[in-house]
Amino acid sequence: MGHLHSATGRHTKTWRLTLAASLVALSAGVSSPMALAAPTLDHQGTAARLMMDGKPLLVLGGELGNSSASSRPYMAKYWPKLKAVDAKGTVLMAQGLGRMAGFKPRVLEDGTVLDAPVTHTLGDYRFTVGFIDSWTPKAEQDTASHGGLIIQTGPEEYLIAGRGLIVTVAGEPGPKGDGPVLAGIDKAVEGTFDAQGRWVPGRYLNGDQTHQGRHIRLPPDQFQIQRVTFYRYR
Repeated sequence: MGHLHSATGRHTKTWRLTLAASLVALSAGVSSPMALAAPTLDHQGTAARLMMDGKPLLVLGGELGNSSASSRPYMAKYWPKLKAVDAKGTVLMAQGLGRMAGFKPRVLEDGTVLDAPVTHTLGDYRFTVGFIDSWTPKAEQDTASHGGLIIQTGPEEYLIAGRGLIVTVAGEPGPKGDGPVLAGIDKAVEGTFDAQGRWVPGRYLNGDQTHQGRHIRLPPDQFQIQRVTFYRYR
């Protein structure tokens, strides 16, 4: 699975083996999950599969926040957005492989939003994700609703999806640790996926939209997907 990063840098665990066993038991009409074999994790390299009754269990889920209450009407507006970013199984193919990370500010019980930037490394790039849009007055922003995903789809290519994010990037040092590596934006394209899962490119972003190549911006007032190609140099 990918990781969900809050402004505290914590990871949110997404597998709950006991809960999964209970849900499978209920869906199969079994009165008690004890009637099933205990769930196990099948490790394959750096990835792991949840096994139930000797078979892989696939869970399709999305989480806006690990302490968020919700309802069917509230979620209705989010399903098309989740489907848009995963029209061809992009999220599923990245799970468990260290190629995907989620980002969202943490909201305390008293409503305080911890919206400090967080960092995460995917592939050869280290991403710093900010939750405050630099082009919009902060008083006009609902930073608690900002968040998104970064998915590595190739050695230099990434999908960045969400709203209200400012993403900067740096290269990771070489295998010998021979100094920092600089990184730049080679190409950034807005787009979406059609019903067949094909990428449909839209506007090609220039320096006005990327702050002269300094960052990727997902505006706070709309959900957006960008396909971005980076490059490294010294």
